[in-house]
Amino acid sequence: MTTARIGYIAESKAVVSCYHHYDGYPQWLGRILASFYCSFGDVKALIDGGDMQCCFSNTDFEGCIVLDEFGAPSRIWTPLYYSERGSGEFGSMIHKDLDDFLGYCGFGRGVHLHKERLEFAYLYADEKWTCYDIFKDQVYQAPFDSSATDAAEHIIRKLDLYERIDGELKWQMSL
Repeated sequence: MTTARIGYIAESKAVVSCYHHYDGYPQWLGRILASFYCSFGDVKALIDGGDMQCCFSNTDFEGCIVLDEFGAPSRIWTPLYYSERGSGEFGSMIHKDLDDFLGYCGFGRGVHLHKERLEFAYLYADEKWTCYDIFKDQVYQAPFDSSATDAAEHIIRKLDLYERIDGELKWQMSL
């Protein structure tokens, strides 16, 4: 579990953010964000959906791939929001500005400040992603390190089987 917080700067200069539970390191989450959430509209829709287990999943909360009646995955690489479970408050959070967002995440202190125990924070601003490493107090800019884990590379190769239709990734293989 590598936790992260993902945010964007709103017109008011406030930062709107949400929690991301799994694989928050730049070689996975950073690459997914930079590859598939690259417009303000996509980023806003992702984050406004609230806290999530993962921003790019084809499984349910038990890790099972859900298939439709034709044997194709019915959940196609979408965020797995905690609100889908129907319990608790899992909406996005508003920080008054960038300093407030980074302070909440613990950047510059090298410590976990909150129950989230964040390891990374991501911010979308000026049409690009920036990653803040909480423990190393380092900042990374997209594109992020391409030495991704085998799992991330496998997912990115599998995406060749999908296409973006009406803003969503859809299965394109004929059955």
